Amino acid sequence: MKVLKKLVFPFKILISFLVLFLLFKNIGLSEVYGQVRSVNGAYILGIVLLLIIVWIIGTLNIFILIRSADIKIKFSKLFKFFLISWSIGSFLPGRVGEFYLLRLMKKEGVGYGPSMAVSVMDKLLTFICLSILTVIAFVVLLPTENMINLILVILGCFLLFLISMSGKVRGILRKYVLRKYAGKFKGFSKTFFFYVKKRKKMLLLNLLLTFVKWLFSAVAFFIIFLAFGVKISLFTVLIITSATTLLSFVPITMSGLGVRESIGIFLYSLIGVEKTLVFSNYILMDIRNYFPAFLIFVVYLFLNKNKKS
Repeated sequence: MKVLKKLVFPFKILISFLVLFLLFKNIGLSEVYGQVRSVNGAYILGIVLLLIIVWIIGTLNIFILIRSADIKIKFSKLFKFFLISWSIGSFLPGRVGEFYLLRLMKKEGVGYGPSMAVSVMDKLLTFICLSILTVIAFVVLLPTENMINLILVILGCFLLFLISMSGKVRGILRKYVLRKYAGKFKGFSKTFFFYVKKRKKMLLLNLLLTFVKWLFSAVAFFIIFLAFGVKISLFTVLIITSATTLLSFVPITMSGLGVRESIGIFLYSLIGVEKTLVFSNYILMDIRNYFPAFLIFVVYLFLNKNKKS
């Protein structure tokens, strides 16, 4: 069983690169390379600056949550924690690596229970925001039958989450899943339901901020399409970006790599955008995201190693 678990992650990396290989083979490596090279440096600088803005907003999302729960961590330190967990999450399926934030917050004296509540609430707000935009994408782009089926899947996922938050299910999880580790997550329910019962306005503000974050993410795609000479409304780019992001959370590849690009090519094809342009855009975004994620991760490991020695 342990051997199988160790093989899961390499297998998902293999799937990611296999999907990308098939996409490059189908579209043409030289065509994609030509498109990427044609982008002016000013556009590249623009999408990098937008990534930094997304980082800041993402940190602000968590900062608002922890301050509401009377958890005191400086914004600058939380920003550092966010970048580390984001970099790790960029290489793991379903972005589960972002839960590394819990370990970093533990070093600041925050228990796993409250920090898990913060992280889960942040993920829930992201899921709600992306789900709303994805449903709009399905309504606008897909035939009625496919649209209804996919919307039902999203609603089913949300219903499963609500069920998992019920007292009986949480009791089963503590008894049969967490077992002896259940005590380490003490305070999760108290913090999570404190947000739901006492901080509704804060959650609404956070949800709006999450929407703004994904709007900036969509603007980056919008800018590169402009660089390619393709005119698409920002609203269309926003709903497609949200749909591809949400669907790429399914943990079958390395952080959705390959799945995201495939779904994006399909959805943009429905409005007549040529697949070479779409794939080239996603490749640029992958480079923009994975290169700094790798650098941040390497720097973190280096600094961590030096501290231990």
